Amino acid sequence: MPPKKRKLNKTSDGSTNGSTNGTPSQSPLLKTSTLPPVDINLPLEDLVPSLLLPSDFKSQTFNTSCHHVKGCSLHLISSLKSILNDYDLESLYHESPSPSIQIFLPTKSPTADTIRVEPETASKLSSTHSTYCRGPPALSALFQSTFLSDLNLFNSNPNWGYSELEAFHGHTPHVTNWHYDFQHNFTIQLSGSKKWDFKKGERNVRLGCTPHFNDVSVVEGQILNGKLSNPDFEFKPPQSCDVSCVLSSGDFLYFPPGVFHRVTTVSTGLSVNISIIGKSYSDIYCDGLKGLLNKDVRWRGIVSSKSEFLKLCKEENDIKGEWIWCEGGNERVEESDSEEEEDVVIRKSKTFNVDDDFEGEVEVGGNLKVNPLSDLLTEKEITGYFRMISGHEVEEEEEGDNVKYILNVNYAGNDDMEATNRNVLECRRGGKGEEFLEGIRKGRVGEYEEGRKWLKWLGGLVDA
Repeated sequence: MPPKKRKLNKTSDGSTNGSTNGTPSQSPLLKTSTLPPVDINLPLEDLVPSLLLPSDFKSQTFNTSCHHVKGCSLHLISSLKSILNDYDLESLYHESPSPSIQIFLPTKSPTADTIRVEPETASKLSSTHSTYCRGPPALSALFQSTFLSDLNLFNSNPNWGYSELEAFHGHTPHVTNWHYDFQHNFTIQLSGSKKWDFKKGERNVRLGCTPHFNDVSVVEGQILNGKLSNPDFEFKPPQSCDVSCVLSSGDFLYFPPGVFHRVTTVSTGLSVNISIIGKSYSDIYCDGLKGLLNKDVRWRGIVSSKSEFLKLCKEENDIKGEWIWCEGGNERVEESDSEEEEDVVIRKSKTFNVDDDFEGEVEVGGNLKVNPLSDLLTEKEITGYFRMISGHEVEEEEEGDNVKYILNVNYAGNDDMEATNRNVLECRRGGKGEEFLEGIRKGRVGEYEEGRKWLKWLGGLVDA
């Protein structure tokens, strides 16, 4: 069923290009417009992007720029206030489906920037702390389906995406530092005000970049996935912003995935955010390819033979099986059963010294190239980014005479896009192994025989 048509208010110049006036201020990254008064009788469920944003939003702004709409109807804000029990935070926390409420610590601790507490504790702390939780079901149900329908997203297949609603209580002088998300976000400032700083980033990112989180475990995976979008990606916040805006009560903001943003609470208040998460074209292509391959009895067989796998891949000619298949170093990826954190992945890695003699049999004759599905980082690079950003020390082993590298190959298919195969490589400082691995990081394959064998076995090198 197509989305129902809504009556758009005429803009200040008499046109009907959405609900904004005809002379908004613009920048390459942030567009700004002002919303004229909205019909007082408009049902709250009709509060959707097409009412608030220009008619060319989908073609000209969505996924490329941010858009700030000033002056949403006060009657609509009043309706939201009624659903949220006059913005009573205790009711909000108890009605939230979140298992616990996230509290932002006002000063950085050595171990964490946030803690999770029960609703009763959150209510007491909210007078001095900023908080985050999932939005109450009544409000979530109101917005989630209407936003997707209005934007004409996933109409052909609702399994391709979904939306979530979050509630943020911002308490001065809280700052959520530079980061970017992987979702499309629509924020409504219900009370108080916030300053938003923006910096251009990469488009269509598959994973967020969150250097503001005080957790070294996020660095490695986010670097690996950031390099999918940009080979020169570095895990660090911008040094300056491109453009800023202030959201006051009743203002509406859209910002796409990959845009770095920093949010400062100017005056204490509440905002809600509708985030849209969807499958990528690569996701649905691979899903379809998987379905097609499963029509063949051979592809449906459990993995037991490298030769059979490579034979099947050769017939398809889309992706080389050698890029995926790693002979050595594989460890099981296990999902945590933690109730506090969703999709926590526990990784175990083996350590190999590329200066040691390789005792197995690996063919390294002919031309080799770096596996397009692999990435090589130094251990100090990962902890160094975290230390630089957080200002916190990280417990590390003494360097000694060896240098450590982390080799990630392919993807495990989980929500965190972890590598299928992760291994630690050691080599003597200043030796042939280090020279060889530094060449690999620059895309060059040296002639060091033991290094070529180890990397071919672990999946870092493939036949050219």
